[in-house]
Amino acid sequence: EFDSLLKGSGPLEQEELTPPPTLAAVPQKEESQAVTEGANPPDFQEIIRDAEKNLSDPDSAIHFALWAKLYQEMTTEEFTAFHTALQRKTYQPEELIIARGDQQALLFFFDSGTVNLVRNQNGEEVYLSTAGAGDLIGSDVFLSGDPWNLSLYAKETVRAHIFDLENLMAMRVDFPRLADKIFTFCTAHDVLQTLLRVLDDPDTAGTESTRLERAGRSKKPANAKVQQGLILRKMQGGLCFTSPGKATEKLGRFLGNRLLLRVRMSSGATDNRPAAIVGAVRSAIRPGDSVLFVRFLHPLTDTQYSCETIEFPETE
Repeated sequence: EFDSLLKGSGPLEQEELTPPPTLAAVPQKEESQAVTEGANPPDFQEIIRDAEKNLSDPDSAIHFALWAKLYQEMTTEEFTAFHTALQRKTYQPEELIIARGDQQALLFFFDSGTVNLVRNQNGEEVYLSTAGAGDLIGSDVFLSGDPWNLSLYAKETVRAHIFDLENLMAMRVDFPRLADKIFTFCTAHDVLQTLLRVLDDPDTAGTESTRLERAGRSKKPANAKVQQGLILRKMQGGLCFTSPGKATEKLGRFLGNRLLLRVRMSSGATDNRPAAIVGAVRSAIRPGDSVLFVRFLHPLTDTQYSCETIEFPETE
């Protein structure tokens, strides 16, 4: 079916399931030696370009392009099994995608459209960035088994590919390494839902202090631009920290702001890591502080790093 798609022979008969790709569509990694010498199959990007030219199923082409890094870690058989299990779904504007408290272990790979993330809880003032093409969410429920701590609504028409934990459990015998590859990718790229757990189950035993530096051309004295914050939780793909602020401060203005974090790796090396604020919360648990949720633009490979300094723009 996928071969006929690339050749332009017509649409697929089954709409809900993404068709399994052929060997030529799979990044050749662990099984590259099994390819016949001189075969020279097209690379991953060539497959994407061919599918885009066909236009009979542009959603698949877009999906391949967005999630190439995930697929490049899989063998041919893993890629085929995973892609066969994916369910393709379209949501209409304002449609509920999943509700807070739901225990369905689903991974959402968003291919197009915009998704509102909503968390309504007494005693909290919450602002969360929208999700969209290239974003995934749900790995927290996959890994912890806890119910969803936020709701997802389609802001506009949304197209996504969905993977169910039951599918992964069914594959564990034939593909024992597939789960590790999926979870490793998810923990590096899907951080917000896990970081929000600090509000549900606060634990300050493992916190560390960090230096907050506010840049800009403010007339405030230099010592007023430096504050102390607490790192509440760290992940490869991001972290959350407390920031002192006024009770009247508008938290929504933080969303999307770019930060520069100075992190020290477990090896002792330091690195300046760019990041973006994807959530801002004022909680009854910490009424004097705001809690800011940050996603690294490029995930770390070191899980034992420390964050020494966070520099972000001055807000008035």
